[in-house]
Amino acid sequence: MPHKHNDTFDNPIANTVDNHLAQLEQAITNDTALATIEDAQFNEAELANIINPKRLEALLNQSDAFLSSTKHDIDEFKD
Repeated sequence: MPHKHNDTFDNPIANTVDNHLAQLEQAITNDTALATIEDAQFNEAELANIINPKRLEALLNQSDAFLSSTKHDIDEFKD
């Protein structure tokens, strides 16, 4: 956390800078935690425990339908 001087609370610009630096620090912390999760390697048994195959299939079908309709719309736009 940035060091706050005694006059910081009376200076709106300093408050803005402090808030911005605190937000950047939090964003870096969040990005680091997310990268750690994304870098995790799961074996097949672990994946089987956390993935719902029926839900995954439904999401993939929904995605396919969306992409097909979007492709159709783009093709119509080209004509």
